[in-house]
Amino acid sequence: MKRTILLLAFIFIHITSFAQLDLRQVDLLRISLNDTSNLFIEKYEIDLAKKQIFYITPIANYLHVKGEKLRTKVITSKAEWHNLENVLYKIDLEEIEKYIQTDSTKNTYSLEVYKNKDVKNFRFSKADVPIEIKNTFEEIKNITGTNRVDGPATVR
Repeated sequence: MKRTILLLAFIFIHITSFAQLDLRQVDLLRISLNDTSNLFIEKYEIDLAKKQIFYITPIANYLHVKGEKLRTKVITSKAEWHNLENVLYKIDLEEIEKYIQTDSTKNTYSLEVYKNKDVKNFRFSKADVPIEIKNTFEEIKNITGTNRVDGPATVR
């Protein structure tokens, strides 16, 4: 009896996870938050193969002034990466594709999924953003130190 229940639970979890984001097939994720003026863009790149997070500097001219790199690596601990992976596993691409793309004049979240040399772009207004995307962005901000009270994380 216990085996049957365990087997049914395993089959149910396996079937429901088919539509979820398969992290083994995705190469990169880029997630960003743009304001109405497009001057303040928070953009992060998640390299799933190497388990790294990069902060992307939004304005190229700023690189010349400050001497920064285009991509700045954010150092993460294993626990932080594990928490981020748990949030990423909850993203359902088929459900996200049903959302209507919004105007670029509004505050928007954008998600770029690089999968097998194909790019899928998704844009959402702040009111219509799926909770999974919002949670992913908040988790990245927690890791990078934007939301931390004790100070920012170490950046190389």
